[in-house]
Amino acid sequence: MSKENNAKNIIRKNLYLNTNMSLTDNTEIVLENCKKILEYNDIYIKISTSTITFQIWGKDLEITDFEGKGLIIKGKFSSIEFL
Repeated sequence: MSKENNAKNIIRKNLYLNTNMSLTDNTEIVLENCKKILEYNDIYIKISTSTITFQIWGKDLEITDFEGKGLIIKGKFSSIEFL
């Protein structure tokens, strides 16, 4: 790892800029440091963060809270893919 990448990782960690995701069963995701919602409907959500893009497939998906840089996704998840 280069010195530049190492410095970026240290800064990101100390400023709490990393993506944090908390999963409760297959019914709720709490996501911190969300950058952008790329696609969203009741069976598919694609989200971009500062470090990763991921997609969620499921049933009755909804974003129930979008404050600051965090969000809560509820529904019945069938898969979560990291791109």
